[in-house]
Amino acid sequence: MPNGEGIKITILFEVAGKEALQAVEQIKNKATEAGGKISTAFQKTTQSAKVAGQTVTKTSAEMRHGFTGVMGDLESLGNRFRYLSLVTAATSGAMVLAIKSFTQTSIESQQATLGLSVTARAWGRDVGEANRLVQDLTSTGLMNFQQAAEAVTNLLAKGLDIPTTEKALKALIDRSVFAREAQYDMGEAVLMTTRGIRYNREQLADATLIQGLMSQGTEEATRMFGKNAKALSDVQKAQGMVNVILRESIPYTGGAAAAQDLLAGTLGKLGTSLWRVKEAVGTALQPAIGVLAQIITSFAEKITNLTKRHSDLIG
Repeated sequence: MPNGEGIKITILFEVAGKEALQAVEQIKNKATEAGGKISTAFQKTTQSAKVAGQTVTKTSAEMRHGFTGVMGDLESLGNRFRYLSLVTAATSGAMVLAIKSFTQTSIESQQATLGLSVTARAWGRDVGEANRLVQDLTSTGLMNFQQAAEAVTNLLAKGLDIPTTEKALKALIDRSVFAREAQYDMGEAVLMTTRGIRYNREQLADATLIQGLMSQGTEEATRMFGKNAKALSDVQKAQGMVNVILRESIPYTGGAAAAQDLLAGTLGKLGTSLWRVKEAVGTALQPAIGVLAQIITSFAEKITNLTKRHSDLIG
């Protein structure tokens, strides 16, 4: 029989075994519990990762959409810049061209009138009558204002009076309808003839096909004034040429009146009317041109600067 010490040892082993089993069971339970927690945490992490991934995907899509929208807006803005630049250029250009056309006509009129007035005063002629003659000549539609004004000025500059100048020019207009050099229209032929008379250029004076007008005029003047050619003044020679013009143009009398009823005369009158409108508008615009130019310049500069600052939107 086991003695008392043996029994004690046996009991101790049994107690230790039970406690060991209980400890193992507790470890197992705790391990199971920890595993559950780990599993739960892992599941939560996975879910969070999925949510985060969805959020990133959604955000990325929104960013792409937003970027596309921004680029669309930028492109639209660029188109607006381009459109505004083109409109500004076209509008400013059209306005400048229109103003230039009107004012240029006014300037030409003023220059022609100034030359006529100065010449008339220099020879003691009536400026009002000189201007009346210019208007009378342009009313035929066969000469424009500049041609008529210069033609009158040329003959006045030779010392001829206004009545004599008027007779000579009207005779030349009649003649030019039928007799003129091919490269000239009627008004140009008359003007060239008066330039030849003023500047002693025989070739120009022959524009209305009166051959040797200057030499014939000198011969005519020697008979008129009873002087030899060297003793004749320029005024006397010019008067001699006028006599030749009047004589040589007799066969063509009424030519201007007939031409006025033709298409050329009708269009010429229309052109004269339009020219007078442009001249009047140009004269009326002159006081405002400075202010208008500043407005157009300022507007164009602002658009130009805006375009340069945002050139990346336009190119």
